[in-house]
Amino acid sequence: MGSWKIKLLFSTSKCKLMRNSSVFKLSQSQSQYQGRSFSSLDVQSRLKNVGFIGLGNMGSRMATNLLKSGFRVSVHDMNGVAAKQFVDRGVLVKETPMEIAEASDVVITMLPSSTHVLICLIQVMDVYMGPNGLLHSSSALQPWLFIDSSTIDPLTSRKISLSVSGCALKEKLDCQEKPFMLDAPVSGGILAAEAGSLTFMVGGSEEAYLAAESLFLSMGRDSIYCGGAGNGSVAKICNNLAMAISMIGVSEALAVGQSLGVTASTLSRIFNCSTARCWSSDTYNPVPGVMDGVPSSRDYQGGFASKLMAKDLDIAAASANEAAIKHPLTCQAQDIQDLYQELCRTYTGILPLHDSINCATRAMKRRIFLACSAIIMVERTSNSIEIEPTIIIS
Repeated sequence: MGSWKIKLLFSTSKCKLMRNSSVFKLSQSQSQYQGRSFSSLDVQSRLKNVGFIGLGNMGSRMATNLLKSGFRVSVHDMNGVAAKQFVDRGVLVKETPMEIAEASDVVITMLPSSTHVLICLIQVMDVYMGPNGLLHSSSALQPWLFIDSSTIDPLTSRKISLSVSGCALKEKLDCQEKPFMLDAPVSGGILAAEAGSLTFMVGGSEEAYLAAESLFLSMGRDSIYCGGAGNGSVAKICNNLAMAISMIGVSEALAVGQSLGVTASTLSRIFNCSTARCWSSDTYNPVPGVMDGVPSSRDYQGGFASKLMAKDLDIAAASANEAAIKHPLTCQAQDIQDLYQELCRTYTGILPLHDSINCATRAMKRRIFLACSAIIMVERTSNSIEIEPTIIIS
């Protein structure tokens, strides 16, 4: 694990050093695998055996949709309970990522999100380059294509892509001697994963992307090619960054408006036929009772936890620092998230989370309301203001 230099990846100054090292000297021309073509390859015959690693809330639904589309799927997850549901359905379950690689033409990884950037990185690196990882083989590799749909930083995506491109294929495909790697994170959340309506943001070889399009459309409604290796991860982080900031704005505006006497329903109707309209107002409105079927109207169940968004904001900030780009709104969003996380840490442990946060808000009243309402879901009642422990960004 030390050889991965994990602890260096998230220090801004050290990231700049690593960017100039051989590990991360990966230009887009390198990531495109120049000179490789699918012109005479029977692509569909090379997509039938799909290995899927990561059977969490997202991955289990994505793997299920692949099965429904007729692909032969084998799966792996460290969580035996998650894997058991597939055993019960007659799906082949493998013990390690390496065994998945040995049985698959294509491998898709969708590792459950961690609240900590380093843990998330370690999980992905271990699956690919650990002692029983996908790339740990004494001989050449069976899969000709690896697709990672995890939400990780672009530098890690590019490092994995470089490692994959350094391997050899067990079975040469026309003139193709090395496997391809695509980073393909998703947007849409659990409901879209269930419905097969995810959006994939894909980085890597455009030829590999076109060849794998039927896989993406079996799990999603749309896929968008973003450019070279790591660019899918860049797009995902930018999407979540914009989503966090827009949710902050909508939540704060609704909180202020309600405090001044206008209902959330009325404000939302105005937003949605005016210039304030956005996904946070018209699709996943943050206030309970305004919209049916969204997390805010089912006690914030099924939403994207604010601690996970905090992790994504950390990745966005680190990536912006790496590119020497100023990001003041990202920093503001991080500050609001940090305040909310501190609130949770301070008032949990004595009471259940929901009750303890309610006590916190009663004690801190308007100060907490004004400071935190921009990133948390706020429900005004006649007796109190309740701060919910999740947000609903996906």
